[in-house]
Amino acid sequence: ETTRLFVTPGSNTPRIVCDDTIRFNSPDGPDADTLPDPLTVNSRSQCHNEIEEKSEKPTWLIDIDYKPSDDVLLYAKYARGYRQGGVSMTNIGIESWGPEKVDSYEIGAKTSFRGQVSGYFNIAGFYNDFQDQQVFGGLVPKPGGPIGGAVIVNAGKSRIQGIEVDGSATVLGSLRFDLGYTYLDAKIKDLAVTALSAESPFAFIQPSSKAGGPLTLSPKHRVSLGANYTLPLPETVGAISLGAVYVHTAKQVANETSPLGVLPATDIVNLNVQWDEVFGAPIDLAFFMTNVTNEIYPVNVGGSYASAGFDGYIMAPPRMWGFRLRYNFGQ
Repeated sequence: ETTRLFVTPGSNTPRIVCDDTIRFNSPDGPDADTLPDPLTVNSRSQCHNEIEEKSEKPTWLIDIDYKPSDDVLLYAKYARGYRQGGVSMTNIGIESWGPEKVDSYEIGAKTSFRGQVSGYFNIAGFYNDFQDQQVFGGLVPKPGGPIGGAVIVNAGKSRIQGIEVDGSATVLGSLRFDLGYTYLDAKIKDLAVTALSAESPFAFIQPSSKAGGPLTLSPKHRVSLGANYTLPLPETVGAISLGAVYVHTAKQVANETSPLGVLPATDIVNLNVQWDEVFGAPIDLAFFMTNVTNEIYPVNVGGSYASAGFDGYIMAPPRMWGFRLRYNFGQ
């Protein structure tokens, strides 16, 4: 077995390769200036690095429901959530991270109403407590070291609390209005990133959040308003409905370290036309259009500013439209 250690010109970081066969172009070839110089590795152990991240945690849900009437449900619940850790071999010296857990508390009410105006109204208050939270961070290289990268570390404690409202009302069986609202107060309670070892090619980790600041990608307010109208047509024609949805999302922090890190508020409109059982046939047709006004807006940032000195936006899809056809088999 051939074992070689490659050092790329201009870099202080070795790249160890173990393989039965190593092929590269002749130094006299067109890539002579960029080829690495092969050096022999003294020990085969230099070509082996095995990392294991193993964890197991219990999760549960405790729920209490009470129905004072047929149209009212009151509830309270407590849940323990758990996300496993992981491994990424691209981050030298910090290849793995552990699990995170959350304790979630929620109380709420679900109601319904009938008559010429029928529908439902739900409201809930919630509180989530995160421990050992997995936090995204940028790797800042030492002078002359490798280019920076991204890493996940267990560094955070945070709490997420808020209120959710969800309702719908149908007038005379043909015109439906929908409402959704979320208020979110997400805050980083503690953020402590462990210092890197002296042998690490990276100087430090720059997390994307900061203690006392908001949790990333957690807008304070989001409102959705929808309307759907079913045309008064005979059953032989089928059911044709016209719908529109408006969604407002408040500004939000994507990355505390980036000059592009605060995403602007957005207002998006989507449309749809649905035709079920076309002329009594088992065929459904639909037309849809998203982002009707063709808003240009970012949904995240690249996150490379802390490690590489530049950043960029990840943009949302432009206006899109299309058709759907569905054939229903059986009853």
